[in-house]
This record gives sequence, C-alpha cells and structure tokens, in this order.
Amino acid sequence: MSDKYRAVEAVHTARTASARTVRVQVLTPPGVLNRAAQKRLVAEVTEIVARISGDPSQAARTWVLLTEAAEGGWGIAGTAFGRDEFAALATKAKG
Repeated sequence: MSDKYRAVEAVHTARTASARTVRVQVLTPPGVLNRAAQKRLVAEVTEIVARISGDPSQAARTWVLLTEAAEGGWGIAGTAFGRDEFAALATKAKG
C-alpha cells in the first residue's frame, strides 16, 4: 500500500461513509504546557471523545489541536485575556 493511499484513507470528508473525524481545539496561554503535559492532554482528550462516542475506534479519528494564544490574544466575553486577567480569574475561583 502506498503512502499516498494511506494518507487518503486517513482523511474523510462529508462525502465518505466514515466521515466521523472529531477535531478538538484546546487554547492555552503561551508556555503553560510542557511536552509531557501536551502528550497527556492529547491522550486524555482522545480517550474522552472515544468514551463519549461509545465507539473505541473513534480514537483513531480524533484530532486534538493544541494552540497557544498570544499574550493578550485570547478574548472572552469582550475582554482580551493575558497573564493578569488569568491570574485574576484563578484568584476569584479560589474564593
């Protein structure tokens, strides 16, 4: 089997019967996940998606995109969040 054929099998569109690819994007502030944490997060998100779907084979069709938002480049409810805003949220959550 050629590499090109394998690549075609890995990508599904709405036209294919197996168009069940799930994409999960996780946004984080810059530098909060080291390599071990990235690997653990991808594995955990993939496991959660497969479990919720009720289909263990869904894990092979789950893409997890880890994206670091630029400092201050993450907006929630009209507010651009950076380190200071995230720190304030963490303090508020602790009570």
